Amino acid sequence: QVRGITFGGSGCPQGSNLSIPGLKSTYFDDAFEAKFGGDERVTDQRKNCQMNIAISYPLGWQFNPPSTTTLGYGDLVAGVNGLVRSTYYFSGSSDQTTTDLELTGPVAGYFSKTESSPVDLWSPCGSEGMLNINLQARITGGRTNETSRIRVDT
Repeated sequence: QVRGITFGGSGCPQGSNLSIPGLKSTYFDDAFEAKFGGDERVTDQRKNCQMNIAISYPLGWQFNPPSTTTLGYGDLVAGVNGLVRSTYYFSGSSDQTTTDLELTGPVAGYFSKTESSPVDLWSPCGSEGMLNINLQARITGGRTNETSRIRVDT
């Protein structure tokens, strides 16, 4: 059972429109878009969202995160690389799992990144836990006058 959710970061600043209907889907607003090149600021090359999900489960049980899918759009010019990274961990545990989707320009189109349930990541044994998900989009490359972008939608 989900008891509460907090979030923050350059991709989902407090006050942004982060919709979590029953936690089956999370929808980000326009803040979650990394940009590179042209007149874009260096600070826009990386966006992230840290989500903290308080969960409770029966005493003596453990929780394993379900599979997740990240959807978005990438528009990268030649010589520019993009990365969409998801990191999952439970508070109080040193275990974590990270998955990456790499995009290499030139590319323009929608992307889908699906992670199956990380079998090596389990909550502490007990009745409550905090699942942490850090999602980031990052763009790197040489100098260009053209703008490249990666937008994370869900």
